[in-house]
Amino acid sequence: MSDYLSEEVITKILHNLPVKSLIRCTSVCKLWYSLIKNPHFISAQIAKTSLINIESNPNRLLLSHIHADEYSVGFENQELKKYIPLHFPFKSGSRLPHAMGYSNGLLCLLDRRVALGRYEDKFILWNPSIRKSFTVPQPNFAFSLCVFCNDYVGFGFDSNTNDYKVLRMMIHLNEHHDNDEELKFQIEIYSFNMNSWKIVTGDVPTDWIENQWPYGSRLRLIKRAACLNNALHWIVNHSKYKLILVFDMKDEVLREIMLPECLAKDVASQLCLKVFRDSSIAVINSIDLHSAHIWVMKEYRVVESWEKLIEVDGDQRRGRLTVLGFKRNGEVIPKFFRKPLTLSSAYASIDTYVESLALLDKGNAVEEKRPKRARRSDTELSSILYSVFSIIFDLI
Repeated sequence: MSDYLSEEVITKILHNLPVKSLIRCTSVCKLWYSLIKNPHFISAQIAKTSLINIESNPNRLLLSHIHADEYSVGFENQELKKYIPLHFPFKSGSRLPHAMGYSNGLLCLLDRRVALGRYEDKFILWNPSIRKSFTVPQPNFAFSLCVFCNDYVGFGFDSNTNDYKVLRMMIHLNEHHDNDEELKFQIEIYSFNMNSWKIVTGDVPTDWIENQWPYGSRLRLIKRAACLNNALHWIVNHSKYKLILVFDMKDEVLREIMLPECLAKDVASQLCLKVFRDSSIAVINSIDLHSAHIWVMKEYRVVESWEKLIEVDGDQRRGRLTVLGFKRNGEVIPKFFRKPLTLSSAYASIDTYVESLALLDKGNAVEEKRPKRARRSDTELSSILYSVFSIIFDLI
């Protein structure tokens, strides 16, 4: 086929194929292999897939992280009771690998271990749709075991630089809860394009840092960021009130967004931040174990646009209520846990599942182990070619 069609036409045809078919097409010939593994082709495929999910896919998939050792996929038009399990691409050295973010089909996992009296963080980028993973280099710093600590971690895609980034912002107080004890604070960011970490030295609000350490927790819950508009968002303590801290991934600076006045003085652990309809942010305020109030910022970064969206009232017989997130139409996705609160349920979340080619072109990516499968049948290959020829006829 390559003898009769130009590379430009072949590329257009390949752009219309789903991810699984594209992976199979890499085995057709050297030309197709090089075209599909080209970084520009991968970027264009990701952009096209995201657009399809936004405009024309009513039954998009959802990635659900509900249990410590299980990630699953379900359809939005179902009640999220049946899932397709996804298996970790590595053997965790901790009790609970954390999902720190999901973007363009790429999931960022954090495996925190304790070694020689220090925390060691290992980050893995994982694309379940093509079963490949990539281990991020070790961060520049590690903290000793501590009594009070606040760890803020975020992962997202910076469209300004076409780069995936991981942020670590760690505030630790060693030994005892003492005003004279030195507070250790550090921010560093990882760039996937550069494959390296660097220390962020921009201005940080001093009064915000000083008001962090008394609110630390022995559980060391790692606070996952909500990623939107090339920025990472967390709810933090600040003096006598709470606010949303924003890290701009392009300019690498910290900014602030004020919460509604009625939420600013609530306990931070009762508030949870989520992305709302891919255009703004929402705050879930857990009133008690079985009910929550949800506030939405109708216009991003416009404080006056905060508005109470809904009050979710559960049933004690159904268990503890956790709001996992929202569907694209804004509908709330609740989850009820019958067992007591655990780290698993504390990290429960839900994200849009996108099949993409992210990581396909990285030679040092680690293949996820899969059971051996039989050689592709002629029927399977014929199906791929049939799809290709169908696209050709549509273009004519």
